[in-house]
Amino acid sequence: MLSLGIDIGYSSIKFVLINEELKVLDSAYILHKGRTKEEIHQYVKQLIDKYGCEKIIYGAATGQGSKFISEKKVISWINEVTSLVEGSWNLNKDISSVIEIGGQSSKYITNMSKSDNTSIKISINSNCSAGTGSFIEEQVSRLGIKLEEYSMHAEKATFIPRIAGRCSVFAKTDIIHHQQEGTDSKDILLGLAYALVKNYRANVVKRNPIKKPILITGGVAYNNAIVKALKDVLNIKDDEAIVPDDCGNIAALGAAIIGIKDKLPIDLSKLRTIVLETESIVNPTEDLVIFPTLAQYGKNDSINKHNCKAIDLQSQVSGYIGLDIGSTSTNVLLMDQDNCVIAFKYLRTLGDPIDAVRRGLLEIEKDIGKDIKVLGVGATGSGRYMAGNFVGADVIIDEITAQAKAAHTIDKEVDTIIEIGGQDSKFIKLENGVVSDFEMNKICAAGTGSFIEEQANKLNIPIDEFGNLAMESENPIDLGDRCTVFIETNIAASLSNEAKIKDIAAGLSYSIVKNYLNKVVGKKEIGRKVFFQGGVAYNQAVVNAFRTIIGDKVEIPEFFSVTGAYGAAILAKDEMKGTASLFKGFNLEENHDCKKLKDKKENKKTKVFEETERYYMEGYEEKLDNTKKTIGIPRVLFLHKLFPLFNTFFRELGFNVILSDNSSYKTVELSQEFSMEETCYPIKLINGHVAQLIDMKVDYIFLPSLYTMSHPISTTRQNYGCVYMQCFPKLINKTMELDSRGIELLSPELSFEFGKQYMMETLMKLG
Repeated sequence: MLSLGIDIGYSSIKFVLINEELKVLDSAYILHKGRTKEEIHQYVKQLIDKYGCEKIIYGAATGQGSKFISEKKVISWINEVTSLVEGSWNLNKDISSVIEIGGQSSKYITNMSKSDNTSIKISINSNCSAGTGSFIEEQVSRLGIKLEEYSMHAEKATFIPRIAGRCSVFAKTDIIHHQQEGTDSKDILLGLAYALVKNYRANVVKRNPIKKPILITGGVAYNNAIVKALKDVLNIKDDEAIVPDDCGNIAALGAAIIGIKDKLPIDLSKLRTIVLETESIVNPTEDLVIFPTLAQYGKNDSINKHNCKAIDLQSQVSGYIGLDIGSTSTNVLLMDQDNCVIAFKYLRTLGDPIDAVRRGLLEIEKDIGKDIKVLGVGATGSGRYMAGNFVGADVIIDEITAQAKAAHTIDKEVDTIIEIGGQDSKFIKLENGVVSDFEMNKICAAGTGSFIEEQANKLNIPIDEFGNLAMESENPIDLGDRCTVFIETNIAASLSNEAKIKDIAAGLSYSIVKNYLNKVVGKKEIGRKVFFQGGVAYNQAVVNAFRTIIGDKVEIPEFFSVTGAYGAAILAKDEMKGTASLFKGFNLEENHDCKKLKDKKENKKTKVFEETERYYMEGYEEKLDNTKKTIGIPRVLFLHKLFPLFNTFFRELGFNVILSDNSSYKTVELSQEFSMEETCYPIKLINGHVAQLIDMKVDYIFLPSLYTMSHPISTTRQNYGCVYMQCFPKLINKTMELDSRGIELLSPELSFEFGKQYMMETLMKLG
């Protein structure tokens, strides 16, 4: 008698077949890429051929994607935690904790005891990708490295760059910055591993005890870099960590064990029949909205929109160059004196904007095939300063102005611009060709091109086929309009409920549009004539999704994918007015001018900061008098301005005063370790500064609660501090457990708008 355990997760399916002695006879870890049913059918067929249906009579299923087979009554469903605990104990009865990091879920189970499981503690991640495998998967895809090669590359890393892992968008931004600074991919990979683990600690482990020995499980445990980071960050020695060879299959093993112990029946022949019923496809929830089909709202809008003007082979070629250097793509464009595009290149930035610009210029020169007289160069995009200095740009302009200039040049009647790029999305309103209002995405990737690209990769859909596939859908699924991770959860639910890939693709097209309209446009008014610009406009499904919601006023302009570069070229023409260009030529080699310019600017800035610091620290003595008690003041928020006041106040009262150090990577790490809630960055940093002061063995920590502020230019009746500035001292006291450390919190309520008399009374009372 044999028992089969099946664990269906967000990205993989795990199978474990055991005998009566609980010995593993067969196992598999399969990345399903959305083909859940096909992979189950194929593997079950192999098992039947090898062992026969009559031998495999017990079994159970677990995992978030397994409900669709358990509901058919051919196999029992077991809770994921129960399966994981059972499988873990089978491997090692002495373990005290289990770390499991999977594709979209992560768990921490501690206080485990085979003799008494009443005190067991379980912590599971919320609907966030931080601390899960999907976070790593998203970032690796943009580095052009296969997931299975991750460990091999990360092993060669020489240092650990800091990467924010709390949000995929922040991580991408940090990766781009590191790449632009020349950080090697192998170091970035190790930094990503540490980012994931630190977020796992902050969001899953939290304040739970780290009981050892620890079993490390889940598909992510196949990645040696993450195992290394787990040991380092959680302070686990090599002999205190157990990483089994089949680390991804532990929950499936537990399900198989429970199946045979509890004699839970399984019918493999019926299971195969169910997964073969390809027509029985249901949506994730019964009340899910079905959107209109996309095909009816237009087709081939992007065709023949990039036709360049033919050049006269007899005359000299002269014109203006526009550069748009973005995080995902770099566009190089050549325009003649009549604003007609002669040539353009749409290139992947691939983390190296200088190389992308160099390649673009060389390719344009090669396409023209003769000398080009450059009359002016304009640069825009996130890399405009670096690339502009590299090529010798005459005009460096922001993306909003460049996009608006291009749109107004193409059509004087356009009053609204929707621009969606790889990581940025913009909403621009025009009045008579002048920008009257604009908005950009902030911290969400769900309304950008990278969102579609990442989901396409996970679903194994070539990005250039995504739009056409979505257009074939007859039942687009509403996947929601929240963050990427929530949408991914809905995709996983849809896949487990046998939804068609084309319906999911159509749903994703609607998701990017709804996210853009809700998060970027908001309550702003959309005009009468709308241009859809940016590389995402190639995707007809997204174009049509916009039309279903805001009407047929959405148009795709000429050269829509390079309008940023086109606008920069036009602005360069307007600026030059016959003066000689600074352009350095088409054949450019890497140089250090960018770094020199940056260093020069930094030196100039440093003098200002040094002067500010000198005034700020006036009267501060770092030397302590051992006969006096010490008050620690964190270098945060409004205490930056008011430190000279409070330094004098406490010293006059007869205390030592210690100021926390300037914010550093160490401060950030401490902030991540102690933060219990999601707040803005300055508020989160308070944790790190207070942690530093605790290490300095202070007697008191001074952290006032700010009720109101005084702003001379404000026209409001009252200017209140935000809710965190009012209540954070109490949160700090609770989170950092100051009382148990023998440290007293001094937290008077300050209200500057109540006047000098109130402030004097408050400080006298404190004294």
